[in-house]
Amino acid sequence: IASLLCFFMLFITFDANVRDNLWEFGVLRALGVTAYQLVRIFFYEAMAMIISSIIHGTTIGVTIATVLTWQQNLFTEMPFELVFPGLLFALVITMSLGVATIGAYIPVREMLQCSISQVLKGM
Repeated sequence: IASLLCFFMLFITFDANVRDNLWEFGVLRALGVTAYQLVRIFFYEAMAMIISSIIHGTTIGVTIATVLTWQQNLFTEMPFELVFPGLLFALVITMSLGVATIGAYIPVREMLQCSISQVLKGM
């Protein structure tokens, strides 16, 4: 349930990000950028945000897990063993990339159906 809520929040975040950039969207359309190019621009922005979040989150998470595992093993006098949940990690990354793609595409598609003047006015 927590993962579902996180992915829903991720989708809402990307939707809000696209809607916050309405003015730039309208200006780009007025300058003659094609619909395919606009979708690609917002897709690349979403991927950049997700990939940087994955890198930072993984680095911070593995570092904290390693330190806490060392500390626990120090008190219990057990050998150091850090088990990384690779399958769960891959699943979460795959789902995040999918949600980012959908979250960037749906609002852009809705805005492409509006006229340039409507987009510049703020829909």
